[in-house]
Amino acid sequence: MPEKNINRLICFSNLGKQFDYRWAVRKAQGEIIENDYLALLGPNGAGKSTLLHLLTRLYKAHEGEVSYPGFKNLRDFYSKMDLLSHHSMFYPRLSAFENIDFFNRLRFEKEAKESIDYALEFTGLQQAKRKKADGFSRGMLQRLTLARMILIKPEMVFLDEPFTGLDLSGQKMLIQILQKRGMPEISWKIKSFILVDHDFKRAHELSEQLWIVTKGSLAQKIEKKKISLKELEKKLS
Repeated sequence: MPEKNINRLICFSNLGKQFDYRWAVRKAQGEIIENDYLALLGPNGAGKSTLLHLLTRLYKAHEGEVSYPGFKNLRDFYSKMDLLSHHSMFYPRLSAFENIDFFNRLRFEKEAKESIDYALEFTGLQQAKRKKADGFSRGMLQRLTLARMILIKPEMVFLDEPFTGLDLSGQKMLIQILQKRGMPEISWKIKSFILVDHDFKRAHELSEQLWIVTKGSLAQKIEKKKISLKELEKKLS
């Protein structure tokens, strides 16, 4: 019988990316459906971040293809996704408020002063909203990235070591958002996320599926409920 009520967000097949004649990702294939909350796990250099960036098309693949059946087109995908990385991607000479406002206008082409103030207040940056980003610490830049995500309320979130640089309070803030799959108080629902995190325990707690990446390939896909943290750590050691 045909599958019912499966909303495929992303499909990819034979995906590959080369750096200096070395394949960082090779022949990766799979699909991400609504309510998939995934962790990409594996050793350093396995290709986790590269695969993440291929799925967002920040990297151009050397082989294979990615499609977005859960979205009207590529523009629609970009309007409904966000990437949290250890690279902040903000303009250094713009203030915190100006940076967030710029990203908002790129997506929605309208003012959102109250929403921006809410996002900055929630992340503890309201008092620094007129300060230029080049004067921010690493942790403040990560909080500003989090404020941007709260403002645009993406349906799909890509997370590349997002806890790097965040203090314990900031980490707790992000963990709560991922645990709740969004923020119900502002009507934000995350349909799916993909998390790259070196902390196996945290990744295991936050995700529903675990994708093991080895030498640029998706070696194994495991439902979290079928593997304990101890078994996972042993598999990845």
